[in-house]
Amino acid sequence: MYCWGFMQRFAQRLTRPSLGGYSSLSGVGGFSLSNSRPYIATTHHCQMIVPNINKSQNSIMLSLNVNMMSENVNMMSKNVNMISQTNRMLMIHSNETNVKRESKKPLWEKAMQELRLEKDHLKSVDDWEDFKSSMVDQVDNERQRERLENTWYVSVMRALGRYGKYQLAQSLVKYVRHKDLNESILFMTSFMLACTSSKSPDAEQQVLNIYNKILEKTEHFDNSTGADVVHALCKTSLWENSFSIIEKLDTHGPTHQKLYSHVLSAALCNKNAKRTSEVLDNFTKFNSQPYDFVYTDVIRGLDTEDGKRAIYTLLNKSRQNSWVLSMNAAMKLKDFFEGLQDEKWSGSLTTVNVKGECTRCHKIMDQLELAPDYFNTLHKAFVESSLIENVFLKTTPEEMTVFKKFVEKNGPFDIVIDGLNILHQTIKSKHTNKKFLKEQQQKAFDFLEDVIEKLNDDGRKKVLVITRKHVKHWNIQRVRSINKIVDMFFTQDLSEDDCFMLYAALYSGPNCRLCSNDELTDHKFVMPEELREAFMLWQRSHQVMVTVGKGRGQPLINDLQKYDIRVTMDEHKGRVVSIHVPYDDLQDRVSYKRPNSWLCLSSMS
Repeated sequence: MYCWGFMQRFAQRLTRPSLGGYSSLSGVGGFSLSNSRPYIATTHHCQMIVPNINKSQNSIMLSLNVNMMSENVNMMSKNVNMISQTNRMLMIHSNETNVKRESKKPLWEKAMQELRLEKDHLKSVDDWEDFKSSMVDQVDNERQRERLENTWYVSVMRALGRYGKYQLAQSLVKYVRHKDLNESILFMTSFMLACTSSKSPDAEQQVLNIYNKILEKTEHFDNSTGADVVHALCKTSLWENSFSIIEKLDTHGPTHQKLYSHVLSAALCNKNAKRTSEVLDNFTKFNSQPYDFVYTDVIRGLDTEDGKRAIYTLLNKSRQNSWVLSMNAAMKLKDFFEGLQDEKWSGSLTTVNVKGECTRCHKIMDQLELAPDYFNTLHKAFVESSLIENVFLKTTPEEMTVFKKFVEKNGPFDIVIDGLNILHQTIKSKHTNKKFLKEQQQKAFDFLEDVIEKLNDDGRKKVLVITRKHVKHWNIQRVRSINKIVDMFFTQDLSEDDCFMLYAALYSGPNCRLCSNDELTDHKFVMPEELREAFMLWQRSHQVMVTVGKGRGQPLINDLQKYDIRVTMDEHKGRVVSIHVPYDDLQDRVSYKRPNSWLCLSSMS
């Protein structure tokens, strides 16, 4: 019985049983001589065999099975040990590889970091050879080492150009020529940039020599090479050659902005009023503004009087274009004016209150007003550009025709409300529970009614709420109740309602307010470039936003901006005595809103 129970317990571990003759030892004992593989017989086989075998055979079978189990355990133990050893070897190899990779990267970075911190001086040929070895010899891969050996000096010169290490760059050029290495265009333009950091008379001549050498190779530059050449030329007497180079480049965005910033800096420092005006107009055309380094170059490159004239030129253009400076540029202006020897200025970073009053000097900023002719032009541009472009994307011509007739019949309005936008302020998530969803929808209607009441505080304003048709299914009785106190228009559920509310607001005239949390950026970029600023000005002075207050969830409506955020300069007897410059404090805000952070400069002399 013991033997039979033993066999039953191991019968579950079957691995491919042999169905050979039961009278043979292989069929009975569980050991196949044909393939020398141990196995355990099935319960079915055991039940057939056991009644026909004697105790001696049982003992033999038990002994064989025990031996077989022992061998299996030994084999498994050996396998586990082998796997453990392999894993340890792999881990050691992996760690060694990671250490090698980690050690290579810091060595390269360490060499470049030391080069950046190193005092600008002339290195000998041997010094550069040692520097090369410190970088190249660390590379184990032969192909990579060979590639690095042929190009390391280009990367180093690129870094020296960024670091402004003129003497180190000079000595590297001598090393390259001593070794008869290839002076690529990238190497030469990088050396040009390094030369611009030096005030040595020889440096400018070297830039011009390299420029002529590059022109012997090619007159057509890629954007990166062209940008480096323009940057370097703008520090020389041939700075006006930059215009012809820029015209051949396919630049836009930040690259275009940076190139013209270099040219503007050169035009101001060379006191060329005509070129200065041309470049500033280019910034206006492309809706961009100069980089901060223009202010630094002007302050460093000109004497006091010429520097003041250049700064005033930049500030006047900033005012015309409503540029908001960076905090870095604002601090440069503060340091410049406070450092004037013949005048006494005091500067401070401050804010402006809701009335448009500087909290430091109490100066009242310019009122934010959109001239009637500008408003009419804006209305016309919206109808001719944005509305026509969006009518097939966001609605249908038939629906827009119906809406126009509705507005002509019921308008003009004092307030246009983006109904769906306001309703969804209190609906935080789409809930599958119908009861909970209904409760949220009722709260949304309550919130909309509170917004209407706050905006129409005297009960005399004509209000239009634009929303979608599916809102009727929330609660038709609430919709009818709201419709008794305001006009409502329901767009198709697939229509975008922003073009409807913009049309209604602009149709209603310059006194109509728009209530929506939509930033309407799509419409701004569809506008002609010359009217984009006017569109944002209209938004700042006419669009109100709503947030849900804490506690009872009452609507909080932001005040309309009553003052303009742009540079202001006040004069007394022909002399500037007060300057206010808006700067970007990098706080999160909607796209058309401007920061309420200012540099206040006051003349005390």
